[in-house]
Amino acid sequence: MNSVAAFLLFSLIPLAVHGRILYAQAVFRHGDRAPSRNYPNDPYDKSFWPMGWSQLTEKGANETQELGRFLRQKYLQGQVVDNEDQVYVRSSSKTRAIKSAENVLIGLFPDESQRSHVVIEQDTKHWEDQLLKPNSVACPRYDEVRKIENRKNMERLNKKHEAFFAFVSRNAGVNVTMEPRGEGTLGVSDIFNAVYRETQNGFEQPAWVTSEFEPNLTAYDLILELKRVDRLMQFNSPQKSKLRAGFLLGDFVKRLEYAAKRQNKHKLVLYSSVGGLF
Repeated sequence: MNSVAAFLLFSLIPLAVHGRILYAQAVFRHGDRAPSRNYPNDPYDKSFWPMGWSQLTEKGANETQELGRFLRQKYLQGQVVDNEDQVYVRSSSKTRAIKSAENVLIGLFPDESQRSHVVIEQDTKHWEDQLLKPNSVACPRYDEVRKIENRKNMERLNKKHEAFFAFVSRNAGVNVTMEPRGEGTLGVSDIFNAVYRETQNGFEQPAWVTSEFEPNLTAYDLILELKRVDRLMQFNSPQKSKLRAGFLLGDFVKRLEYAAKRQNKHKLVLYSSVGGLF
């Protein structure tokens, strides 16, 4: 009797029988992208990002092609997938996710005649996409839970880092706190969105970003840490995790069950997602 085991590792799930992989599915985030916006005193405006705000950069295209080559080496060439008809790709409708999926396919199938047979499914608008963009879907229950669970944490963090937020606000040219507090304010994630992506693309940062704000801790370090905390607070309870990622997890399990019964048409299933899942 065959024993079937499913493993979740870095969002990659292989289904193995006696050591041989029969099925794999992966969800990946788009490659490097431009910021969604800059801040008032940001030295880098939209002209520094040829593809526009939020769009995939050249670095991001290279990253996702490299991912495709990795998947090709591991799962194609007779190891799991025999031909392009056994590959299914689903993408968020966000352009950066679609472009990332296209670049993954370039790495996966260098031969364009093979690649052209793989259709990237992306027929759901991001504000309705519970599978790959749940943070854009209106969910009053999630909003209520998050507000209740995060209120005290937000108040504590704003008070603890009051001096830091005053420093960032003064240098950024806009009022900054953990979360935006209305028109004319930004959250720490908005500042992160600019300085992190600029740094990743080799743009020299203003002195205030790299200055030491606390012993052995720069302003940039603190921005990254507060962004990490803000992101974790979107998923840090069973209810919030279920409401955000439950739909995708359910889809994963359903597909694994089909694969275990050998009822699956596709042997490699790929999802190109955005930050709302990660």
